Amino acid sequence: MTRFFEPLRGLTAHRCHEMLPKMKRANGPARLGSALALALALPVASASAAPPADDPTAEAGDEAAPPRAPSRPRRFDKADPVEDPRTRDLPRRHRFRLGLASHYIRLSAALSNQTNEATRFHHAPLMLDFAYQLQFAKRMMLRPGLSVGYNVANSRFAMPLAIVPRLMTGYQGRWLGLAVGYAYISTGHPFATLKDGADGRANSVGAPVIFRNHGVLGEISVTSRIDETALYFALGLGGTRTHLLHFDLDTKSWRFTMHFGVGVYFDGSRRRRKQRDAEAARSP
Repeated sequence: MTRFFEPLRGLTAHRCHEMLPKMKRANGPARLGSALALALALPVASASAAPPADDPTAEAGDEAAPPRAPSRPRRFDKADPVEDPRTRDLPRRHRFRLGLASHYIRLSAALSNQTNEATRFHHAPLMLDFAYQLQFAKRMMLRPGLSVGYNVANSRFAMPLAIVPRLMTGYQGRWLGLAVGYAYISTGHPFATLKDGADGRANSVGAPVIFRNHGVLGEISVTSRIDETALYFALGLGGTRTHLLHFDLDTKSWRFTMHFGVGVYFDGSRRRRKQRDAEAARSP
């Protein structure tokens, strides 16, 4: 707008005195009034069209500033020891797992001779879990493991010990795992068990013993990395083929089994970071 009105502003300022005599001689009072009105209006229009002085977007020549291109996200260099927190890498090929594990199996019931009340027995050991996980085919895994612990349920006087070797395989992604496998639940029969074992109280009821326990299990797990430590939480459901002895009861049947697990993975991340720090300290 300023460029448009600049020639007219010069016309009004410098040549108005030349135009007025000609318009008077031509006996054109209407033209004279129009010229005077235009001369008074042009400075106001040009001033209103000018951009404010404090406008940060105004530039010389009243040209609009070009739009700023959006900044691209930063790309992390893989050689840089700093890891990108926005991404989750696939698990390493070799990992060791240490945690706590437990399972639950519902057993038989028996009546008390003193109170004539039925007592339901359960098998629920709390175990220390050791496992090695091999990652192959990018998102598949094979995990042999061993759990050893003490039975904390009310059948502990009959079978206090629990030893559970198992083998799991399935899918293992960046955070979700789906696996199926086999587990053998050993109670140490007959050396570490006591059939119809009780706690010695007058109203106590003898507990059952299970042995030759072969189980199949399906497991879902979630892994979350916090400060170079991979934490896992696992839940499994399956069935166990048991041989149960309880007073005059001698049965072989499938029983529902629930499995729980929580712990950490060790994949050597801290050791590699310490090696990088030591190499960086030695380099000039």
